[in-house]
Amino acid sequence: MTKPAKRSRVQSDIAQVTVSVSDVAELSGFGAACAAGFSCGLYDPETIFANTHRSCFTPEMDHTEREARYNG
Repeated sequence: MTKPAKRSRVQSDIAQVTVSVSDVAELSGFGAACAAGFSCGLYDPETIFANTHRSCFTPEMDHTEREARYNG
């Protein structure tokens, strides 16, 4: 598991929520490009968002281990 994926897994386990992470490496630049493209009608937001892939991490750690790591 890559370092960002491991961080996302830990965040999901500790917070007990699903964490969704974009597969776009430079998300800030992508967001700026999308905003510019949306404003001038070059890009369709629904098409862009439908084709942007994400990795989702759901909580898997049991309660006892979670409490020990959170408090430790």
